[in-house]
Amino acid sequence: MKSTLTLFLSILSLFAFAQMEHLISYDMNDYFANNIPLFYTPAKDISQINFTVVAKNGKVKKYQKNYTTGNKLVALYKIENGEKQSVYINEYDENNLKTLAEYYKRGKLKSTITYQRNEKRNPIVQEKKKANGNPIFKNTWKYSEDGCLAESERFRKGKLADKLVNEYYSPCEKSKMTKYNRKGKVKQIWTYDCKKEGEILQKKKDVTQVCKWEESDANFLIKIYQTYDEKGRLRKNIRKYTKTDTLLVEYKQLDENNVLTYHATYNKDNSEPITILWYKYGKVRTEINFSYQGDLKTSYSYKVRGKLKEAAEYVYNENNLLVKFSNLDKKGASIETINLAYE
Repeated sequence: MKSTLTLFLSILSLFAFAQMEHLISYDMNDYFANNIPLFYTPAKDISQINFTVVAKNGKVKKYQKNYTTGNKLVALYKIENGEKQSVYINEYDENNLKTLAEYYKRGKLKSTITYQRNEKRNPIVQEKKKANGNPIFKNTWKYSEDGCLAESERFRKGKLADKLVNEYYSPCEKSKMTKYNRKGKVKQIWTYDCKKEGEILQKKKDVTQVCKWEESDANFLIKIYQTYDEKGRLRKNIRKYTKTDTLLVEYKQLDENNVLTYHATYNKDNSEPITILWYKYGKVRTEINFSYQGDLKTSYSYKVRGKLKEAAEYVYNENNLLVKFSNLDKKGASIETINLAYE
């Protein structure tokens, strides 16, 4: 249950801040690997972590993770009968950027992803293939002389799926983004003419109009990203940052009626949420609360309609490294315990 919830939060964190611009070269296996058996990245450089997972029924599973300098995941192994079984293997370049990812099932290679970047380290090709070489997907990116994303293409099973083309007022100040289907037909257009709240917008067929502006007070910088689609529906995303060091502290999503649908607060980092709230009809439906001691996460609770469904506790050693994670049910009984040992 814990792994599922943490995986969900990780993916949510990614997509909450991503716009549909093919800018993020991701693969779901990355998130599964990072969340097996537990999502945890030490603040200090660690070469290896050994995980021992003890279920409520006493069943034990063991895993091993190896890392590069900078705590990038190199390998995930499942330990069975004392033998290491590959699950996930990564390779990196001299800049610690991923060049290859291999995915295994029951110790056998299932698929690979290769990554290519330009001299500015921007992604230009990401390609996933089955172990037999058959294509699964391919993403490509092209940039202007100014280094702005000019276009991106997505291929599925060797065939073009869609394409995005960007236009700019000036270097990297976007004016328009157009999505084409595999036959070159325009499917959707995003325009960036609107610069502030209150501008009068008219509905346009197949066009989503984007308004972006910033506000500030003595302590915070607030960035607003608002969309107005072809049906006249307004959506607003609001991010609040500390003014001195631009660290994220709050994120909100509002629907066409200016009613909250999602609200999150952060420990000055989008990977460290404090409270996450999902709303339905203006009322909190789901709630997750995290506690911290400094930068260390110490516990969380998960509620639905105000009723506790799940909780967890984190225990650290004198070096501030996580050594024990306990997943608890609504009555506080242990569902799963994960012990961590370092090498």
